[in-house]
Amino acid sequence: MKTPSKNNLMFAFFLLFFTLSIGLALAQGRWTQAAPMPEERSEVPAAGLNGKIYVAGGFGVTRILWEYDIKVNRWRKRPPLPLHHTGIASVGGKLYVIGGYSDHEWKPVGNVFAYDSVRDRWQERATMPTARGGLAVGILYGKIHAVGGLDLGCVLVHRISTYKFVEDSRSKNRGPFSFRQNR
Repeated sequence: MKTPSKNNLMFAFFLLFFTLSIGLALAQGRWTQAAPMPEERSEVPAAGLNGKIYVAGGFGVTRILWEYDIKVNRWRKRPPLPLHHTGIASVGGKLYVIGGYSDHEWKPVGNVFAYDSVRDRWQERATMPTARGGLAVGILYGKIHAVGGLDLGCVLVHRISTYKFVEDSRSKNRGPFSFRQNR
């Protein structure tokens, strides 16, 4: 039996190193350029729903909800909402815009709106217990959690509010949702 030559061992090592390097590069992902937003803005929240990305509020033209369709690489305006620096999340086939500041004032609100992309309209939902703007939201176990932000006195909010999907027979207008304040 022949022993492998030094050249064969070097080639095998090179091939192994090259293969691992390519695999590592592919595992890290890469960025691609998409169509730019039609309007400049910063400090925006964004969420994905039904294969599209929605961007709301921020600095700039704050009333417009923009929808980016990944498949066709195109932006389009959706119904406006007079809030900025909101939290945004999608769950249960709807997009939720939570809290934020009123249109031209820096007054925090506790409003919650659900956007139905099929009907292309907003519907008001149960209000948060603490009005706040500049907050973050996230989905965990099918519930929306509102974290942080600034309240009416420009004081940092240290509470988490959980938006729980339960039947609420008190209001036909607001839908089957309620907020619970965590301490």
